[in-house]
Amino acid sequence: MKKKLLVQLVLVSMVAAVGPAFSEPAEEPIVKLITQMADTPADHKALSAYYTAKAEQALEELELHRSMKKTYGKRHAAASKGVDYGASMGRHCDSLIDSFQRAAKDYQALAELHMQQAMGH
Repeated sequence: MKKKLLVQLVLVSMVAAVGPAFSEPAEEPIVKLITQMADTPADHKALSAYYTAKAEQALEELELHRSMKKTYGKRHAAASKGVDYGASMGRHCDSLIDSFQRAAKDYQALAELHMQQAMGH
């Protein structure tokens, strides 16, 4: 019993130590800048870089879901227990692909807007 508890404690501490390495970087400074509205060219450049990174993340997610859609289509094309799993997952992926395409486009437009603001000051 004590050995099992010790193993559980070690595993929990390992997960706790590794967890922060995989977390998103703190967005507090950029969120603060957004909420206070950028005034300087440097502020606008920082926001442009932020939105460009967000657009790139959205495109990465888009590609991930395109890849998953292909995998589901190949592996689950046949109906299983009356449910066409492949088609259902394909629709799910299509929805996310469309969403990430719109998000990437919107983020890129914001990045360009802020870069124009930075250059216009």
